Amino acid sequence: MRGYLKTTGWVFKLQAETTTVGTHRDCDLCLQNGGVEEHHALIEWSKSEPCFVLSDLNSAHGTYVNDCRIHNAAVRLTPGDELHFGYGGSTYQLAVESPSM
Repeated sequence: MRGYLKTTGWVFKLQAETTTVGTHRDCDLCLQNGGVEEHHALIEWSKSEPCFVLSDLNSAHGTYVNDCRIHNAAVRLTPGDELHFGYGGSTYQLAVESPSM
């Protein structure tokens, strides 16, 4: 299963298992938005669900799914969900591509 975060004029391919989000240069998705922590959130592929799961890492300004804050929590994602990290910056839409049969 391939996952992508889409925003205006830009597409980011999620890692196969875990994508790290934050301002730290070692993060997979390195953001410079206001309120984004060095290690802000994780997006993981759950084989047991199967779906992507977004976890906030106790960030001060939160992580949002469809405008709902998930501060220090994890939530199952579905295609079309809108994600936002901290304040300001872009909103990202989750897109999922199933493997070809």
